[in-house]
Amino acid sequence: MSLSSNVIYEGQSATAFLSATDPGADAISFFLNDENVGTDGRISGTRTASRNLGTFADEGTFTYTGQAQDKDGAFSNTSTQQLTVLNVAPTITQLTQDLVVSVDEMFDFSAAATDPGILDILTFDWDFDMDGIFDDFTGTSGQWSFDRSGTYDVALRVSDGDGGFAFGSFTVNAVPEPSSVLSLLGIGVFGVGAFLKGKRL
Repeated sequence: MSLSSNVIYEGQSATAFLSATDPGADAISFFLNDENVGTDGRISGTRTASRNLGTFADEGTFTYTGQAQDKDGAFSNTSTQQLTVLNVAPTITQLTQDLVVSVDEMFDFSAAATDPGILDILTFDWDFDMDGIFDDFTGTSGQWSFDRSGTYDVALRVSDGDGGFAFGSFTVNAVPEPSSVLSLLGIGVFGVGAFLKGKRL
């Protein structure tokens, strides 16, 4: 017995191949983990059978034992193979693009990701304060605002719970409200006018 590969990744498939010979002119039936996977009706030479093990939705180690039986009911020795399925990290498929917003203005953000391990539960953790720790928000979407002007790099970490991670980011440029700028300009003009008036006096 053999496998198409003994090591694969989540989302991939594998096939088991079984073969046997018999000195008698017998058809041979094949079993994989005690399940009949087919009979080769040839009565000489090497008889074979195969079974597609399907697509693996999660990581893990799987054991397969093959055995053959001739038409007289006699069983062969058993043959065992192990299949190791490795984890695959998620892939970010959608993420908010760079934004320009006003200070204190709420903005929407969102992300989406896929994982070939369809049993994996993906967690979306966000870092808004640029401290490198993804503890500011958890979820696929939400709203946020910045109370000071500046350029902020918003970072996302997607984890699959099995040690796989994907990272992404976008930039938010927070600018002062136009009214705030005008107010500052007005104060500046008023201050200059008062200064000039004082000089004339």
